[in-house]
This record gives sequence, structure tokens and C-alpha cells, in this order.
Amino acid sequence: MSIIQVSNLTKYYGRKIHALDSIDFTINDPISFGVLGPNGAGKTTLIKIIMGLCRPTDGSTFINGISSSSSSSRLSIGYLPESHNLPEYHTPRSFLDVTLTFFGFARSERRRRIDEILERVKMREWADVKIRKFSKGMRQRVGIASAVIAGPKIIFLDEPTDGVDPVGRKEIRDFIMELKRSGKTIFVNSHLLSEVEKTCDNVIILNKGKVVMQGNIEKMLVKGNIYEIAYDGSIETLKPDLQKLTVNIEFGQNKLEFTLQNGIKLNEVLKLFTSNEIPLRSVNEKRGSLEDLFIELVKDE
Repeated sequence: MSIIQVSNLTKYYGRKIHALDSIDFTINDPISFGVLGPNGAGKTTLIKIIMGLCRPTDGSTFINGISSSSSSSRLSIGYLPESHNLPEYHTPRSFLDVTLTFFGFARSERRRRIDEILERVKMREWADVKIRKFSKGMRQRVGIASAVIAGPKIIFLDEPTDGVDPVGRKEIRDFIMELKRSGKTIFVNSHLLSEVEKTCDNVIILNKGKVVMQGNIEKMLVKGNIYEIAYDGSIETLKPDLQKLTVNIEFGQNKLEFTLQNGIKLNEVLKLFTSNEIPLRSVNEKRGSLEDLFIELVKDE
């Protein structure tokens, strides 16, 4: 049974606005899944339909095999909205206590969970301070805490690092990775492409309601047969042989970048170094950035 299944998902607002157009994807294993797209691409609409907060014009979505139209599909999810308004008269402790009360947790268990989650989001020392005194980044941390405190298996985070400083982004990113390692499925919508690249396994890129690319991020960013090698010593004697095996070769200070010729395998290049006793420090397949890929896909629009 899939964790999240989206089939032929279409959403129209009136006759002219096509928010989503025939979206299909499936999440079978606990992963961190990113949704990218320019403003108006349909990212938030997609999340809301999956969560059952918005009805599709056509198609279907399921969470753990249960239709999103059923309230029972939402029992296993946590949600951080893009624009959440926390009650300013509450403290983090009292707000999270109310949240857990809705889920039916006993008082002793509520206390334990609140102390634990505030420590994990670096808000323990602010536990009893009114939320009205918090910065945007501090409010975001409390919002994330409320999304995960009840122990959901699937967590939707809409712009989780919005308004957070670089140190805070790193801490939130580490927390997301911790959640993923614990077996959670994380569904991230963010305009910060570098954050998605660092935290997500798979990604779907939307533009004007349509999928322009989806799949594993690492596979998307690999440029294909382009490699970087760092080494010690001199390779002057290897240059003629290297030029027979590679094209677009660029020599740097104890490193080189090249593209393999058709039919040539990387091992054939590496044998030149080992047979001539030239130590290798690193061998890396060249990859692009998610930002470059994203801009290439949507720039014409």
C-alpha cells in the first residue's frame, strides 16, 4: 500500500484558472519529498487537496490507502501551513498543551512530549514566554513543533524555513533529516531550492499546474559522463592517453575535469593513474545544482 498516491489530479478555479493539470505520482516508502515551482504553480493547492482541505475538479488522492476526502485519512498527518497565525496570548508550552489535548493525550504524557519537542526545536528556554514577543523564526519553530508533537507518520511542511536565519535553517534542516531517519514521510514545499536539495530525496517540479520534471534529485542533477579527479604529483606523461579517452578536458592545479568519450568507461581512465603510480585524492561525478535545473525548466514561462 502506498503512503501517498495522486492520480490524474486536476483543479480548476472557474473556467480560466487551471491550478493543477493531470498530476500523477506515488510515494511508496518513507522519504523526504519536495514540491517546487514558481509562484502560482499550484504547490499549495496540491498539498491542500492531498490533505483533504480542498476538493479536486477531477482525479483522486489517497493517504495510506484512504481517500483524502475521508477525515480518517488525516489521523496520521501533521501540517505546518505557509502562513500560520499562532495565538499570541499563548506560550509555546500552553499552545502545545492545547494541541495535544485535542489528540486525547493524558497530562503526564503531554508534559513529556512538550519538553522533548521544545528541546528539539531549540525553544526550551522560551517555553513560558508569550508568543506575541517572538520573531518570525521563533514562531516558525513553534509551528513545526505543533506539526510533529503528536507523532504523525506523514508531515506536510509548507515553507518550513520561511523567515528563519541561516543558523536556524541549518537546525530545522537537521531536524527534518532526523524525522526522516525515524521513518517519517516528509512532504516539503519551499522556494529555497538549496534547502530542498539538501533535505529531499525526490522532488516534483510544477509550472503552471503541470509537472515539468519529477524523480530522484541525485539522478536529476548528474550531468552524465562528466567527472572530476583530484590527484597528487604530475600527469604530464598521461595527457596524450587522457586525450584519447576523454573530451572537453580541463586541467587545473592537481585536478582535472573531463567528459568520457562514447563507449569509454571511467575505470579505463583510473587505470592510467594507478599504473603510473599517481595517487588519487578523489573521484567525483559532476553534478549540477537544483537551482540551475529549476531555472532551466521554468525560464521560458
